[in-house]
Amino acid sequence: MRKNLPGSNLLHLGLTHHTQVLWQRGKFSDSLRKVSQPMNRPFRVSVIDDDECVRESLESLLKSMGYRVNTFAAAEEFLQLDDTGDTDCLILDVRLGGMSGPDLQRELIARSRSVPIVFITAHGDAMTRARVMSDGAVECLEKPFSEEVLLAAVHAGFGRIRDTPHAVLSDGRHFGDRETHE
Repeated sequence: MRKNLPGSNLLHLGLTHHTQVLWQRGKFSDSLRKVSQPMNRPFRVSVIDDDECVRESLESLLKSMGYRVNTFAAAEEFLQLDDTGDTDCLILDVRLGGMSGPDLQRELIARSRSVPIVFITAHGDAMTRARVMSDGAVECLEKPFSEEVLLAAVHAGFGRIRDTPHAVLSDGRHFGDRETHE
């Protein structure tokens, strides 16, 4: 169910111009349905937030879309995984105890781990947003945000991995529908 939000609200949510255009054209409802269809390997989304309620609600939402979900209370827990490269999209809080979200982003870059990141924050500021976006984040959303806006950002993250080696499905096909990524 797509809400008709005026453009100013879209900017407040931290959406890129490209995402705003797709939102306004009504592309997300169809594209989210296509991405949520069962595939050879469900997408894996990792969620890092120090708020347990946020982790649980995002886990429930993402699992309802058919995604595999890992949740972590700290960035350091995520880095301890041997298979961080199996994460197709990372939902990452900006402010965490210990290593911050932007610090984790820079660490992943230093380790040559290309993971699409959707930042979420209750404490948004223009400087942090500009920095994480220039470092390659998919989106930087201010809490509270709608489920559809978050799912659209996650879907955009999946689109970023299309041309990387781990975006190839086990039958050799690439996932995605290029028409939604103009």
